[in-house]
Amino acid sequence: MEEILTGYQTNSTTWFYYSLLLIVTVFFKFNRLWSLRNFDLLLLLSISPGLIFIKYGEPFGETIPPGWSVHPSAIGYGWIFISSILLLLRLMCDGFFKRRPRLEQNLNVPGMVFLALSAFAFLMTEAATEIPPQSVVNTIREGHNMLHLVDETASDEEQDAKLAGPTQRTVAGVSNVISGAVVAGDVNQTRIEQIAVRTMTIIAHIAVLTGLFFVGRNQFGDSQLGVAMATFYLLLPCTAYNVHSADHVIPAALVVWAFAAYRRPVWSGMFFGLACGAVFFPIFLLPVWLMHYKGRGGLRFASSFLVTGAILVSTLILTSSSTHSFHTQLVGTIDWKILSFGRDSVSGFWLWNTDSWAYRIPIFVCYVIGIVVMTVRTASRRNLETLIAYSTAIVLGTQFWYCSAGGVYILWYLPMMLLVVFRPRLGHLVPPENRVGGEAQVQLPATNESSRSAKLMRTRTLH
Repeated sequence: MEEILTGYQTNSTTWFYYSLLLIVTVFFKFNRLWSLRNFDLLLLLSISPGLIFIKYGEPFGETIPPGWSVHPSAIGYGWIFISSILLLLRLMCDGFFKRRPRLEQNLNVPGMVFLALSAFAFLMTEAATEIPPQSVVNTIREGHNMLHLVDETASDEEQDAKLAGPTQRTVAGVSNVISGAVVAGDVNQTRIEQIAVRTMTIIAHIAVLTGLFFVGRNQFGDSQLGVAMATFYLLLPCTAYNVHSADHVIPAALVVWAFAAYRRPVWSGMFFGLACGAVFFPIFLLPVWLMHYKGRGGLRFASSFLVTGAILVSTLILTSSSTHSFHTQLVGTIDWKILSFGRDSVSGFWLWNTDSWAYRIPIFVCYVIGIVVMTVRTASRRNLETLIAYSTAIVLGTQFWYCSAGGVYILWYLPMMLLVVFRPRLGHLVPPENRVGGEAQVQLPATNESSRSAKLMRTRTLH
């Protein structure tokens, strides 16, 4: 940022304090101190100090810094672990909060739009000027290989390396095309990669922001809530911490768009197929979504998901010169280390526990049991508010047993958590099973304060 604004210098801690003041100013309900909104706001902000501890401890490796009795990263991962438990409890209790009154933000819509655009400019400038993660750079290179039909299958010694999923390769390919158009005539591959990385990051975050807006406008019936969720997403320090990690953002953006296309099971299934082609965790959401739609809607959802998955797998053929190469790439897109419970394959929270395998196994078993319970409960409560809460809980639950830097993949569930925090009562939004002329027959309750009809009636009353 200093290259653009002379003399501008900030770090993670300073940004945390700035964003804390802005979030409290815009979203904290001072006239309702004991409201659920304030409690959710504090829970989301409680994650950030853990990330600051982790970032401070990164330069020291596993060596304890002078003046510290415990490694800062160990404190940070423990902090995030406790905060994640509180968030999970909040999600599991979401169905007990029957009253969801409409709460206006402390800033009007034009003000929030300006604040969101300003925060977006600062974050994207940081993403464009800082060194991106090597995983994102590798994804850009794999997208370049896909465009040019280059087969660079790893050697026998490197076949265990994690490759980007076909969805990420496709987005990377689009980013390569855009960057190639920007630097037309320039053969400097390094420069093209840098522009492609920035383009991919911007595309990923824009997809999240537009998805949140459309969910607010179409499903919540209030565009103001869409703007509020997008602004909150940009201001949270968690977003700034992983702003460069487009591979963290892409799958979450696709799941959010699946909610945006909730009334269209075919489109939701397509977005879910794309999400599963980017990372593994959407697979765990499928039982809940299939039980939610059921019937013809479930069949459309599943068919669209399978067709999308088949198309994504077929894209690997573009960079496969043989059957062995195709198999290697297909297997390489799955991070098999998550199935290992040994110490050698872990990092993050479990790295600081010498007997991590003994604890992760029962946690994973409880996680699977939780998915089964939520799937059964979804059958009896088939509405959008239940689907949002359970989907977010399932994604959040992966953080407790995921062995690779577990706990820091906050952007996987953050956009969905914002849907839980800002949503109104959505019990009337049920699966679109009965269709007449292609439209779902949904009965809107007259008491829903966030519906468009209620807003229109209030406006007419005022005039």
